[in-house]
Amino acid sequence: MDRQILKDKVIILIGASGGLGKVFAEEFAAEGAVVVMTGRNKAKLKEAAKEIEAKGGEVFPLVADFKKKEDAPRVCQTVLEKYGKFDALVTNASRTGDCVSIEVCDDDYIDDIIDTDVKGLLRYNREAMKHFLERDDGIILNIGSNNIGRPICDAVYCAAKYAEWGLTRQMAMRCVGTGVRCNLLNPGSFPSNTSVDVASGASHMYDAGEKVQASGILPVVNGSMVDIMKARTNRAVPVDLKQVAYAAIYLISDLAKNVNGQMFTVDRGGYM
Repeated sequence: MDRQILKDKVIILIGASGGLGKVFAEEFAAEGAVVVMTGRNKAKLKEAAKEIEAKGGEVFPLVADFKKKEDAPRVCQTVLEKYGKFDALVTNASRTGDCVSIEVCDDDYIDDIIDTDVKGLLRYNREAMKHFLERDDGIILNIGSNNIGRPICDAVYCAAKYAEWGLTRQMAMRCVGTGVRCNLLNPGSFPSNTSVDVASGASHMYDAGEKVQASGILPVVNGSMVDIMKARTNRAVPVDLKQVAYAAIYLISDLAKNVNGQMFTVDRGGYM
């Protein structure tokens, strides 16, 4: 039977202008959702929205920066004024680590990752939770990382991702017995501007790590951070982003009404 399992749902999707976020937006729209797409780059966001609309999807692009404290309440309030509700929040924005060893990373680097991956996440989750608890209905799906449980990236990024999992679990526990649920989805490896490109071997993180190592301030103890990361990602295999999107669709749909406080991984077993 052909059906749209997200029909009539309004979904706020953070980080939707490219990569995995754009695939999420395409697949959510194909399942009948109204997708509120956010991103920092206005031109890129507008182009992504146009492509989805051309296929018959309903989207609403909103320029917003995950890191800016004023943007979380503004985005949620704008959506409420336009649609009267939203049914799910999917947080796909993140600042991936630069493969910097903890003993040499500076405060600016720590602040950059924590301000985005922890503070930004907290603000959007907070604003969504206000609306969901008032309605006694809603879903938060935080997009995590396989560094939770297998910390192959640098210490600051891993700390931020563990914080994301702790937040998701705490909110899920808070919502037991209500119509609100919170889960976390970990995608496997895929090419992006800020993550390992398993297929080609290219990596923003490797390049950054090699720069630090070349500067002479990254100590080599049982191999450099770069070497350690390369060794630990040898078994990783690229995932089909649509498969990750299908898992997200399940988790934000009524099919998963009894799924709360869970970590769901789509990585083809590459990080076992």
